[in-house]
Amino acid sequence: MGDAVGATYGFSGEGIGKAMETGMAAAEAILSATGEPNDAAVQAHYRTALQALLPQFQLYRKAASVNQHPWLLNLLIWRAQHSPRIISRLADILAERRAPGSLLSWRGLKRLILG
Repeated sequence: MGDAVGATYGFSGEGIGKAMETGMAAAEAILSATGEPNDAAVQAHYRTALQALLPQFQLYRKAASVNQHPWLLNLLIWRAQHSPRIISRLADILAERRAPGSLLSWRGLKRLILG
């Protein structure tokens, strides 16, 4: 599953957690089939599970877009060197305890630049 459905966390290149999430969703879809296995029902169950994860994966893609702007990464690193708060926020994003959208918004960028 994982990479096959685009679930890799491109911001950091991590993918095992996403692969496990999508793999567990696939296993649950298979186990949900009662009686004679029905491919269409299993696929529908799996699609529903992936749809539920989609907002999370879209945020990961948004976070990965920062990698396309080296100047922004440099700014982020420079500001983080002088701010334990920013380091903590970045650590939370990388550990998936905080949504990347909290940093990658106009408000988040404003706070990043202005402190």
